[in-house]
Amino acid sequence: MPSRDELIDTLNWTTERLSNRVWSVSLGVLATTFAYIVESSRSDGEPFLLPAQVAGPAALALLALLCDLLQYYVAQRQEIALLKQMKADGSDALPYPKDLRYRLRAIFYNAKIALAIFAVGWLVTVSAVRTGMLL
Repeated sequence: MPSRDELIDTLNWTTERLSNRVWSVSLGVLATTFAYIVESSRSDGEPFLLPAQVAGPAALALLALLCDLLQYYVAQRQEIALLKQMKADGSDALPYPKDLRYRLRAIFYNAKIALAIFAVGWLVTVSAVRTGMLL
């Protein structure tokens, strides 16, 4: 049976891994969309996919990266405010206030994961339609 400290360590590890995967997947979607636009698979030089076909997945991937950035920015602002409050109160520990910044951190965290998943799903669907695997 895991202890509280073990669960917190595991949660921190898992959260970090998810954030890293969002970056990897989002950058992969962006690289793939650009490759599809540049790559010519036909003799007439037409790209594999048109920019309009990959604009949606690319936009979702960029939004996922933006949500990641905003999550960490809001977290930093919250932690600075908490440190200032600790200094003013002369305390060594305070609970995280359940304020707007706290809720925004969770919103941005969940949004970046959802956006990355939808970006991949959209890109896979467009690719499958283009290749005739999905009609």
